[in-house]
Amino acid sequence: MRNNKGVSEIVNYALLIVIALALSFLVYKFLFVFVPKERITCDEDISLIITEATCTFSGISAGNVQLKVLNKGRFSIDSVFIRLGKSNQKVKSQINGNLEEIEITGCTNRNCLKPGDIITIPTPPTAFNSEKIITDRSKTPQEFEIEIQPAQWKKARIPCPAVITQPITCTKLP
Repeated sequence: MRNNKGVSEIVNYALLIVIALALSFLVYKFLFVFVPKERITCDEDISLIITEATCTFSGISAGNVQLKVLNKGRFSIDSVFIRLGKSNQKVKSQINGNLEEIEITGCTNRNCLKPGDIITIPTPPTAFNSEKIITDRSKTPQEFEIEIQPAQWKKARIPCPAVITQPITCTKLP
């Protein structure tokens, strides 16, 4: 009599390998359908210029920022991210307190800030919690840096890599 015990183990391992390969192929094909073929990016030649910037804060925790922005690029802008912080800070605080962008007022059909347009962002001024940003409330005026990052809408909101940084002076309201 022959001992077939070793042959059945080899068949079991071969079947396991075949099943694992088949499952990995199915997962690959499934994920291949859901991964986008092209990467959605912001248009090149996006350029914003801050023409005016005002920043005020009260003795409590409220602060206001108002910007006039000129689109010097070749493409429209739909929204912006606005951040404020000390000039030596690498990561500045989002002034609206979360990771949401600020939509341009009156933007109904996208392409709101066309090339050559100038707009006040936002209207009314954006109120922000200044406790995290302005730590010494006795000192006024205080120097900060404002950072704006344009965003476009292309199947989803796309933050553009063009980040504009400019010094701004925050003054304390009486």
